[in-house]
Amino acid sequence: MYENVISPHSAAMFALIAFYLGSAACRVFWVRNIDATILLIACVLMMLGQAPIGALLWSRFPGLAEWLLEVPNNIGQRAIMMGAAIGAFATSFRILFGIERSHFGAD
Repeated sequence: MYENVISPHSAAMFALIAFYLGSAACRVFWVRNIDATILLIACVLMMLGQAPIGALLWSRFPGLAEWLLEVPNNIGQRAIMMGAAIGAFATSFRILFGIERSHFGAD
């Protein structure tokens, strides 16, 4: 069942998702500035690193994709979590000291 049904279905779904991501990248990430260029390059590297064809083209694509997931992605996640923690801390002090009254229904 796995070799005849699930594996071909997974391969077809991966191909459709790769085409969808590629077409969305062409429409949305139209290279207008340096930030969009970096995002487009990272997207292409991730797609090549996760697909089996990437390893056939260059043996270091999977390692590069793994590094992108571990290092820059981790940095962004930590920054977002620290920002959320600081915001929650500031909001809790505003509520405790009575500066923020909209929480209790007042304007």
